[in-house]
Amino acid sequence: MSYHILYARQFVKLSDGRVLPMVLSGDNNCFMDSPTGAKMMRSRDWHCSTWYNGNDDAHALRPKAVMPEVIVGAVKAEIEKYEKRCETDEWYKKEGYTVEQVRKSYGWFTGVALGGAHTTRTSASGYLAYWENGIKDAKTVEELDAMGIHLRIYNYQSAYESVKYLVEPPEQTMIKTDAQFLEELSKWEAWSKACAEAMGKKEPMRVSVDFVEEWNRVLDQIKRSRKANRNREMKEVRVSSYVTLKNQSGFLTRYRKSGGYGFVRQPEHGKRFLTEREAEAYRKKLVKRGNYDADTWMVTVINEPATLRVAA
Repeated sequence: MSYHILYARQFVKLSDGRVLPMVLSGDNNCFMDSPTGAKMMRSRDWHCSTWYNGNDDAHALRPKAVMPEVIVGAVKAEIEKYEKRCETDEWYKKEGYTVEQVRKSYGWFTGVALGGAHTTRTSASGYLAYWENGIKDAKTVEELDAMGIHLRIYNYQSAYESVKYLVEPPEQTMIKTDAQFLEELSKWEAWSKACAEAMGKKEPMRVSVDFVEEWNRVLDQIKRSRKANRNREMKEVRVSSYVTLKNQSGFLTRYRKSGGYGFVRQPEHGKRFLTEREAEAYRKKLVKRGNYDADTWMVTVINEPATLRVAA
């Protein structure tokens, strides 16, 4: 089955409160050369998602920033729509699909996967969290500039060649500030409408937005920034005991993007918590998100001294 994979995200927040949902994604059955050229890998690129910004027109402008609540509301509405199909759709009823199945394997019903996970391991709660956390972690254009990441607006359709000399497109610019983005977007919107008029079309011609830098370089910079922020916000404390999560396999280390999890036999190498309350809260979060085997974990106290890294 063909499906779409959402590998990463870096939403951009504008000064007027709107969000530009930039995502790194691609289809599972399309391939390209890896950055090193040593092997083939699934295709992916950065772009502004139009899935949940109220932009249903195939010819509409693609770099459409919207208020955060519009995105979250649209995602919730889509989840509810698929849940209702269990009662209204004849095929759903014939196959015996339940609301619980839709929530647990939401990606299978919609043809979307998060990270390296398969569609069957992309839950509705995890999918909603993907967009909510993208909004929460959004950066300004200036913050991206400090990371060495820059937006650009451009046209890409071959149909533009026929109007290239009738309506000259704006020059592509490396965008470094919020004000510059809004100014450039205004120029491209005007050009898009002028192109449509020159070609006798009612709808504005499409333009797109992505990052100037290569997709893998942008991803590396985002990962470095997040790691640096985590390191700055952590401190080491010495404790006489700590808490872990344990099941029949061993002690939890982390959940992978593929949907599975890592575990170890020795608790000191697993994920550790200061208190039982923190461990229980994390366990409940896993269950709520529908993570694989989430309900098998047990909060376990280890009465051994250790050094833990905790939030400062």
